[in-house]
Amino acid sequence: MKTQITTRRLLIFAISAVVLFYLYACINALGVAAPDDLARAATFEAVFWILAASAGASLLIDKAPGSLVKTLLVIILFVFVFEITIANRAHYNNIWSGDKAGLSYNFMKQELSQYGADISMQGISYYPEYESFVGEGDNLSVTFGGLDRSVGSIYIEPNFDIITDENFKLMQYQVIFSDKDMTSKGTPANNLVRNLPESNHAEINPMGAVSSLTITFSGTVIFKSITLNAVIPLSVYTLRILILTLIAFAIYLLVTRDFSVLLFDNKSVRQNLGFLTLIVLLAAISLFITASASVTEENSAFAYPYDYMVDALQEGRLNLDMNIPEALKTMENPYDFSARSALGIPYFADQGNGALEFWDDAFYNGKVYMQHGIVPVVLMYLPYHILTGNYLPNAVAISFFTIAAGIFLMLLWRAISVKFLNKMPYVFFMCGAAAVYCCSLITVNLHMLRKYEMSSAAGIMFVALGMYLLFQAVFKKENLSYVRLGFSAFSLALSVGCRPSMLLSSVILVVLLLPTIIKSGKKTAITTIAVTIVPYIVVAIPLMLYNYFRFDSIFEFGGSYIISTPSLMALKQVNPAGKFLMLLQGVRDNIFAPLSLLDIFPFVNGSTVTRGFEYPSVFYNGVAGIINFPVMWLLCTILIAFRKLKEVSPELRRVLIALPITAICIAGIASAMVGMAFRYQVDYMWMFALAALICAYFVWERFENKALITKLLSSAFVISALPCLLIPSESGGMIFKPEIYYYLSRVFSLY
Repeated sequence: MKTQITTRRLLIFAISAVVLFYLYACINALGVAAPDDLARAATFEAVFWILAASAGASLLIDKAPGSLVKTLLVIILFVFVFEITIANRAHYNNIWSGDKAGLSYNFMKQELSQYGADISMQGISYYPEYESFVGEGDNLSVTFGGLDRSVGSIYIEPNFDIITDENFKLMQYQVIFSDKDMTSKGTPANNLVRNLPESNHAEINPMGAVSSLTITFSGTVIFKSITLNAVIPLSVYTLRILILTLIAFAIYLLVTRDFSVLLFDNKSVRQNLGFLTLIVLLAAISLFITASASVTEENSAFAYPYDYMVDALQEGRLNLDMNIPEALKTMENPYDFSARSALGIPYFADQGNGALEFWDDAFYNGKVYMQHGIVPVVLMYLPYHILTGNYLPNAVAISFFTIAAGIFLMLLWRAISVKFLNKMPYVFFMCGAAAVYCCSLITVNLHMLRKYEMSSAAGIMFVALGMYLLFQAVFKKENLSYVRLGFSAFSLALSVGCRPSMLLSSVILVVLLLPTIIKSGKKTAITTIAVTIVPYIVVAIPLMLYNYFRFDSIFEFGGSYIISTPSLMALKQVNPAGKFLMLLQGVRDNIFAPLSLLDIFPFVNGSTVTRGFEYPSVFYNGVAGIINFPVMWLLCTILIAFRKLKEVSPELRRVLIALPITAICIAGIASAMVGMAFRYQVDYMWMFALAALICAYFVWERFENKALITKLLSSAFVISALPCLLIPSESGGMIFKPEIYYYLSRVFSLY
C-alpha cells in the first residue's frame, strides 16, 4: 500500500521539522554563549537529515499504513536521533565534565601569565611573523600546572596554512594529565589533520579536578592557540547516517521479506538495470578508494618506471635513463644487498624531479630495465603520451584496469548463471556478483598506486576479459565461436606481458577446450588449436624479442636481475626440498592465514602469521587466507556441485575442479618464487570466489526452505565482500589519505 500525502500529514511534517530543528539547534548550542544561535546549526547536512527525519516522524505520528517508504523514513528518524545523541557523546560529556564556571584557557603569547596557571613550554617557541607557536623534534610539550579545575576537552588550533608542502597533513600529539586520583593518565596518540577541523578537538575523562596537564608533540608542530574546555561541536556525519540506515533497512528486509520468490531473469529490463546499478556503485566505490589512496606518484618513487619507459621507447631504447652509481657498475655481484650497503650505494638514484628507485627494477650489463610488464606501457601509457604530451597518471590506469576487471568478472558470473544456474533468486545473483567483484581482491591495488599494483591490475583485467570471452565462445551458442575464442586467447596472452605468473591462468582454457578438441573431427580440432595458439604466438614473439634484447634470453623477464633484498639470485641456492617446503607454506597460508581484526577503522589488517624467513628469497607482506571469507567456506561442498554438474554440463564440471586447483598451484608457486602479499593474491582469488559461488547454487538447490537458505547465502556473500574493500596492498600502514582516513575513523568510531 502506498503512503498518501495529505494536508494533515504535511502539517504534522512541518511541525515535526520545526521541533526537530529547534531541538537540534539547542543541543548544538549547549555550552556556547548564544543558545538561540540557529545559524550555527543550519548546515546543509543537518537540515537535509532533519527534513528526512521529520517525514518519518509525521508518518509515525499519523499512523500511516505500512510501506517500504514509511519504514525507511522512520528508520532515518531513529538513526538521526541516534546521530545527535549517542554518536555525539563527546559533545555532552565535555559539557557535563568541563569547568562549571565556564572558564577556558586560551594559550596565546600575551596571555601566558593569566588565569593563575603555571604554563611552560619545551622545544616550542613563539614566532610573531607566523602568529604561531612552532616546534620541531621529539621532545616537544606544553604543560599547564596548578590548574586544580575540571577539564573535559582540549582544543588545538593548528596553522597548516604556512606549510607549503601539501604532503604535510598530520601533527601528532598526546594529552597526559593528573587528576584527584593522583595518577598520571593519558589519551591515545592523536593527530591534527589538515582540512579536518574535527581533529582539533580531544576529549579527556579525568576523575575529578585536573591538577596538571601536558600536551606532547612529535615531529613538526605549528599552532596558534590551545584552549581548555572548548565545546566539542555537534557533528552530523552523512556517511554514518547512510550506513546505519542501510544496515537497519537491510535487517528489516531480511526479517520481513521472502527473497526466494523473485527469480533471476536475464531478459528482465528492471533486473538488468539493477545489475547495471550495482556495477556503477562498485565502480564508484573503486574510484573513491583510488582518489583516497595514500601512496601516489606525488609521494612514492615506486610509481615512476612507466613514465621512464615511455621516454625510452620514444627514444628508441629499452633501458631506463637513470643516474647509476659507478660503484654499482663495477661490482662483481651487484645483486648482493650487503655488499652494496658496504659500498654506500643507496636504494635509488635521485633524478631531480623525483627519485626513481631501481629497487625492484632489473640491473644488467650496467643498465637499469623495467622489471614489470611492458604491455600497459604499449597499450595505454605510450599512446596517451603521444596524443596529449603528458604522462598518464597511475591512478587513471590502475582504476581503469581494476574496474574493468571487476566488470568482466561480474559478466562472467552472469554468463554462467544464465546458462547453468538460471533458477536462482535475483538477490542471490546480485549478492554473488558483488562477492565476485570484491572477493577477487582486485581493489587492494587501488590503495597504493605504484608499479607493483599497476602490473597486477593490468594482468587481472586481461585474465578476466579472456575468461569472459572464453565462456562466451564455448557456451553462448551450440557451436564454438572462433572469433570470441581468438580474442580470448589474445587477452590471456597479453596478461603474461603484464605479469608472467598470469600464464598459469591459461590452464582453464586448456581444461575447457581439450576434451572438445579430442572429440571433434580433425579439421575442427586443427582450426580450434590454430585459433587458440596463434594469438599466443603473436604476443609471445614480441615479448621474447623484448626479453632477448635486454637480458640475452627470450625467457628472462628480469626477475633474476632485480636490485632488491633478499635477492632472487639467492633462490637458486635453495635445494629442491626447501623450495617444495616454501610452496607448501604458501598453500597453507593462502588457505588458513587469518586476517588481523582491529577495534578501530579499517578493522582488518594483514595476517599475523609469519613464515619464519627460512630462506633469503622469502618476501612476506600480508596474506588473507580464504578461510576469512564465509562465501569461500562453500568450497567444502564442491563434491556436491561436481556430482550435480555431471547432468548439467560436463564442461563446467571440469572448470569447477580446475579453478581451485589452479588457484592453489599459483599461490604455492608464487610463494616459492617470490613470497606473499595481498596484491599477489589478485592473480587467483577470483578462481576461489567463482568456484565457491557455483557451489553455493547447488547448496541452495538442495534446501527445501528456499527463503531461509537464500537469506543465509546472500548474507554470507555480502559479509565476505565488505572487508575486501578495506584490505591494503601491503600489510600495515595507512590505506587512505590522512584526511580521509581520520574522517572515516571518526565516522566508524562514533566520535
